[in-house]
Amino acid sequence: MDHALQLRKATPRDHDWIHGLRHRVYAEELGRHPVDPSGRLNDGLDGDSFCLVAARG
Repeated sequence: MDHALQLRKATPRDHDWIHGLRHRVYAEELGRHPVDPSGRLNDGLDGDSFCLVAARG
């Protein structure tokens, strides 16, 4: 079994997961943003930055 981490630029599918996770943490759990029916939280820097994903395998 390979336990090494792979680091790569996030794909559009990853962004769906990232925005959902961001909403769960910052809106639902911490209450820092209003809960949105879409279940997604976008950031003002999303268009000017990129996300990295670290995954095993």
